[in-house]
Amino acid sequence: MDSKYETIKKLHHKVNCGGNAELLKDALSLLENWGINRRTDDGVLYQINISKSENGIFVVGLRYIKSDKTFTEDIFVFTSQKPNDVSKYYKGKYERINKEYKGTHKKQNISSLSFTSVNTCSLHTGNNQ
Repeated sequence: MDSKYETIKKLHHKVNCGGNAELLKDALSLLENWGINRRTDDGVLYQINISKSENGIFVVGLRYIKSDKTFTEDIFVFTSQKPNDVSKYYKGKYERINKEYKGTHKKQNISSLSFTSVNTCSLHTGNNQ
Protein backbone atom coordinates (compact mmCIF):
# COMPACT_ATOMS: atom_id res chain seq x y z
CA MET A 1 0.00 0.00 0.00
CA ASP A 2 1.38 3.39 -0.99
CA SER A 3 2.04 6.13 1.53
CA LYS A 4 0.01 9.34 1.37
CA TYR A 5 3.05 11.07 -0.11
CA GLU A 6 3.42 8.44 -2.86
CA THR A 7 -0.32 8.55 -3.59
CA ILE A 8 -0.27 12.34 -4.09
CA LYS A 9 2.97 12.09 -6.08
CA LYS A 10 1.37 9.53 -8.42
CA LEU A 11 -1.77 11.65 -8.81
CA HIS A 12 0.34 14.70 -9.70
CA HIS A 13 2.30 12.65 -12.22
CA LYS A 14 -0.84 11.15 -13.77
CA VAL A 15 -2.48 14.57 -14.14
CA ASN A 16 0.71 16.16 -15.43
CA CYS A 17 1.56 13.47 -17.97
CA GLY A 18 -1.98 13.09 -19.23
CA GLY A 19 -2.80 16.78 -19.15
CA ASN A 20 -6.20 15.95 -17.67
CA ALA A 21 -6.83 18.33 -14.78
CA GLU A 22 -10.21 16.68 -14.12
CA LEU A 23 -8.27 13.90 -12.35
CA LEU A 24 -7.53 16.39 -9.56
CA LYS A 25 -11.02 15.66 -8.23
CA ASP A 26 -9.47 12.42 -6.92
CA ALA A 27 -7.58 14.56 -4.39
CA LEU A 28 -10.88 15.40 -2.68
CA SER A 29 -11.75 11.78 -1.96
CA LEU A 30 -8.17 11.00 -0.91
CA LEU A 31 -8.18 13.87 1.60
CA GLU A 32 -11.58 12.78 2.89
CA ASN A 33 -10.36 9.20 3.30
CA TRP A 34 -7.45 10.59 5.35
CA GLY A 35 -9.81 12.46 7.68
CA ILE A 36 -9.58 15.89 6.09
CA ASN A 37 -12.93 17.47 5.43
CA ARG A 38 -13.64 20.31 3.06
CA ARG A 39 -14.65 23.72 4.32
CA THR A 40 -18.41 23.96 4.70
CA ASP A 41 -18.98 26.93 6.99
CA ASP A 42 -17.70 29.79 4.83
CA GLY A 43 -16.95 29.05 1.24
CA VAL A 44 -17.67 27.04 -1.87
CA LEU A 45 -14.87 25.04 -3.50
CA TYR A 46 -13.59 26.98 -6.50
CA GLN A 47 -10.25 25.41 -7.43
CA ILE A 48 -8.08 22.36 -6.67
CA ASN A 49 -4.29 22.66 -7.02
CA ILE A 50 -1.36 20.29 -6.64
CA SER A 51 2.12 21.79 -6.76
CA LYS A 52 5.50 20.12 -6.55
CA SER A 53 8.34 22.20 -5.12
CA GLU A 54 11.98 21.85 -6.12
CA ASN A 55 12.71 19.80 -3.00
CA GLY A 56 10.01 17.23 -3.81
CA ILE A 57 7.34 18.46 -1.41
CA PHE A 58 3.79 18.19 -2.74
CA VAL A 59 1.26 20.85 -1.81
CA VAL A 60 -2.47 20.32 -2.29
CA GLY A 61 -4.46 23.54 -2.19
CA LEU A 62 -8.22 23.82 -1.97
CA ARG A 63 -9.24 27.35 -2.94
CA TYR A 64 -12.68 28.57 -1.92
CA ILE A 65 -14.78 31.58 -2.77
CA LYS A 66 -16.26 32.89 0.45
CA SER A 67 -19.67 34.43 0.99
CA ASP A 68 -18.10 37.92 0.86
CA LYS A 69 -16.79 37.04 -2.67
CA THR A 70 -13.13 36.88 -1.58
CA PHE A 71 -10.92 33.82 -2.05
CA THR A 72 -9.08 31.77 0.53
CA GLU A 73 -7.02 28.59 0.28
CA ASP A 74 -6.52 25.64 2.64
CA ILE A 75 -3.11 23.97 2.18
CA PHE A 76 -2.10 20.34 2.80
CA VAL A 77 1.57 19.36 2.58
CA PHE A 78 3.08 15.94 1.86
CA THR A 79 6.79 15.14 2.30
CA SER A 80 8.93 12.08 1.68
CA GLN A 81 10.51 12.49 5.14
CA LYS A 82 7.14 11.82 6.81
CA PRO A 83 5.30 10.00 4.01
CA ASN A 84 2.12 9.23 5.95
CA ASP A 85 1.74 12.62 7.61
CA VAL A 86 -0.34 15.48 6.25
CA SER A 87 0.56 18.95 7.46
CA LYS A 88 -2.48 21.24 7.43
CA TYR A 89 -2.28 25.01 6.99
CA TYR A 90 -5.20 27.38 7.31
CA LYS A 91 -5.66 31.17 7.46
CA GLY A 92 -2.51 32.00 5.49
CA LYS A 93 -0.12 30.16 7.82
CA TYR A 94 1.68 28.39 4.95
CA GLU A 95 2.53 31.61 3.13
CA ARG A 96 3.87 33.12 6.37
CA ILE A 97 6.23 30.14 6.73
CA ASN A 98 7.14 29.74 3.01
CA LYS A 99 7.90 33.08 1.41
CA GLU A 100 7.52 31.68 -2.14
CA TYR A 101 3.78 31.47 -1.44
CA LYS A 102 3.49 35.07 -0.23
CA GLY A 103 0.24 36.60 -1.43
CA THR A 104 -1.36 33.36 -2.58
CA HIS A 105 -3.67 32.66 0.36
CA LYS A 106 -6.06 35.51 -0.42
CA LYS A 107 -5.11 35.96 -4.07
CA GLN A 108 -8.11 37.46 -5.83
CA ASN A 109 -7.25 37.24 -9.54
CA ILE A 110 -7.85 33.51 -9.97
CA SER A 111 -7.98 31.97 -13.41
CA SER A 112 -11.10 30.04 -14.24
CA LEU A 113 -9.08 27.86 -16.63
CA SER A 114 -7.83 24.42 -15.68
CA PHE A 115 -4.21 23.72 -16.56
CA THR A 116 -1.19 21.54 -15.99
CA SER A 117 2.42 22.67 -16.02
CA VAL A 118 5.72 21.20 -14.93
CA ASN A 119 5.17 21.99 -11.25
CA THR A 120 1.48 22.83 -10.83
CA CYS A 121 -1.80 21.26 -11.85
CA SER A 122 -4.98 23.23 -11.33
CA LEU A 123 -8.67 22.48 -11.78
CA HIS A 124 -11.36 25.13 -11.76
CA THR A 125 -14.34 23.33 -10.24
CA GLY A 126 -16.90 25.63 -11.83
CA ASN A 127 -18.44 26.69 -8.54
CA ASN A 128 -19.22 30.39 -8.63
CA GLN A 129 -21.30 32.32 -6.14
